[in-house]
Amino acid sequence: MKSIVSLSPRRATVLAMLAAFYVTAHAADIEIKAPPGGKVVIKDSTGATTPLIVDGAGPVTVPGLPASTVVSAGVVCFDANGTLAKCAPIIGAVGATGATGAAGPTGATGAAGTAGATGATGSAGSTGPMGATGFAGATGAVGATGVAGATGATGATGIAGSTGATGATGLTGATGATGATGLAGATGATGATGATGPSASTSTTTYSNSINTGGSAASVTAICGAGKVVMSGDCETNDSFGSLYLTSFKGISATEFRCSFGSNGSSVPQLITAYAYCM
Repeated sequence: MKSIVSLSPRRATVLAMLAAFYVTAHAADIEIKAPPGGKVVIKDSTGATTPLIVDGAGPVTVPGLPASTVVSAGVVCFDANGTLAKCAPIIGAVGATGATGAAGPTGATGAAGTAGATGATGSAGSTGPMGATGFAGATGAVGATGVAGATGATGATGIAGSTGATGATGLTGATGATGATGLAGATGATGATGATGPSASTSTTTYSNSINTGGSAASVTAICGAGKVVMSGDCETNDSFGSLYLTSFKGISATEFRCSFGSNGSSVPQLITAYAYCM
């Protein structure tokens, strides 16, 4: 059987005052007992809403328990009917991760530790005893003295040779007579005056010319530069077969020097060169 008690605001206030006076005066708890098989049901002033139901068997139901995102210690869970119960350990919203704190300043470098004391140098070990002197070896036997040989006979002294005679000194020859002075020869005629040679300060310039002979006889001519005449010249070949050098001479004009070579009987090209020394 369910009993419903409805209190007006005034009666609820008077009941609360009496309950407070009773607790103060007698220091005892106020107990509301549900009847056997019944419940304690608390209604709002209109009787339409049931904020709290306490079953006689123990379960507490809060039908109008509002939803909340607030998380606090001692979380209480309820089912679809509003029956309260302790939540499992995994129930409850996980709090937001706190911001990472700023890195603390680097600590000062600690002072270097004092160097450990150097260990004392160990004393030198004592000198070991000297070993015993070894026995001297036995002296070997003296060998027998050999027999002295016989002394040879002294040879006879040879006869002294006779002293040779001294030769006679030769006679000094007579001094020859001085020859007569010859007559002076006649003075020869004075030769013609030669051409004036180049001055000592004038130098020569070398001009050259080279051709390949092809192993056959050939000539090559070196020519002086403008305003110069040939003084002399020279010839050269790199022919390993030995081209026959024939002749060298000044050319037709005073500015040329020519070299002539014969055939060496080879078809291999050989280089011949003429040099003109010009002033």
